[in-house]
Amino acid sequence: MIFSIVDFEPRTLAFANDLDEAAANKKLDLFLASKGIVSGHRFQNEIVMKKNGLRMAIHLRYASVPAGTVKAGDVAVVEMTAGIAVLFSVPQDGYATWTDGGFLPMIDAFLKANGLGWDLSKVVALAERRADGDYDVLLPVKRK
Repeated sequence: MIFSIVDFEPRTLAFANDLDEAAANKKLDLFLASKGIVSGHRFQNEIVMKKNGLRMAIHLRYASVPAGTVKAGDVAVVEMTAGIAVLFSVPQDGYATWTDGGFLPMIDAFLKANGLGWDLSKVVALAERRADGDYDVLLPVKRK
């Protein structure tokens, strides 16, 4: 896995979540349609919990929206400020490994080696699906 430190541009994101993946997508789609917004960038992530062999995920869905967009219903709007992020790619068949925490030891080692820490103040991470089915992941970080 190759990690890069990149500049994180300020952006405004609409955010929806649900235990059901289709419902999370629908909430975000309905919000965008009601506002007349066509988003150029869609991101996703999952927060995964495992207990007694059962896997449960909260599906997080984000879309870039114009600055000043107002939240509505179950959809929040998050203003991301400029900063730095770690960028890496995850193959389509490795996405579940990523969301289940399988890459955390490698990520933590990279962060430590570069004097960086997680920045969970606004989002956990933003995974954007590419045309080839793989994902580019932006992980907001901060200097220690």
